[in-house]
Amino acid sequence: MSDATRYPVPANFTDATINAEKYAAMYRRSIADPDAFWGDLASEFLSWDKPWDTVSNCDLASGHAE
Repeated sequence: MSDATRYPVPANFTDATINAEKYAAMYRRSIADPDAFWGDLASEFLSWDKPWDTVSNCDLASGHAE
């Protein structure tokens, strides 16, 4: 078991736009297909002058991310 500190969820978070199940599904998708996941969110929540060619360019093992 993790030694990380856990904090209770504040009462006003009960009206969040996602629930635990949706969060878990989003998390799994972000791990399985990060470019599609983040590309979809970028399209949904941001306005772009032109579409992008590449969502990300990274090698986390070497610390490179852009």
